Amino acid sequence: MKLDKTAYKKLYGEKYNEVYIHKNVENVIRYYLCFLPPKGRKNILDIGAGITAPYRGVLQTRCDTYKTLDIRESPLGRIDYVCDLTEGTSFKDDTWEWGWCVETVEHIPQDKQVIVVNEIIRICRNVVFTFPTPKHESFHDDPGHNEVIVDFNKFNNKFNIVDKTTKTGRAIFVLLNKNKYSGLNMVKNKMILEVV
Repeated sequence: MKLDKTAYKKLYGEKYNEVYIHKNVENVIRYYLCFLPPKGRKNILDIGAGITAPYRGVLQTRCDTYKTLDIRESPLGRIDYVCDLTEGTSFKDDTWEWGWCVETVEHIPQDKQVIVVNEIIRICRNVVFTFPTPKHESFHDDPGHNEVIVDFNKFNNKFNIVDKTTKTGRAIFVLLNKNKYSGLNMVKNKMILEVV
């Protein structure tokens, strides 16, 4: 569901312009659909899903259980878990077969980014992270964006790390559980996982 200007006015009152004019407000970025978890998964957690959970429709078709997590509630009732990841979660280790963390990490202050990523990889067996780098034009559209300083390669003890960052500056990291996947190939704009 895309919110129009009237809906944003209701949600944000006087601050609606600040939110509504941002170019990437809760849009599905089509290129990221290439990195969807494979169909038939047990569960997927949409981390930083946002007010509208724009990937909900497509992620629900990939798993038995789809849930959302965000730092704030959605007036649309689309957030299942409201929590601040810097304070941890009550989930057990590896609760989620896949985590989908799209356009989220850049909104976290740099001194908390590693804490948040550590919590995500604790609770998820596989994760897709995406975010704009300062090289990408959308990075500068939102004054709330912070450069992501996490070194994803440091998580190679648990994951095979696949870096699919684009030349234009869209960072894409796919962290694959080493016990299950050895890597991935892109075939016709689709992620094909290599099973161990």
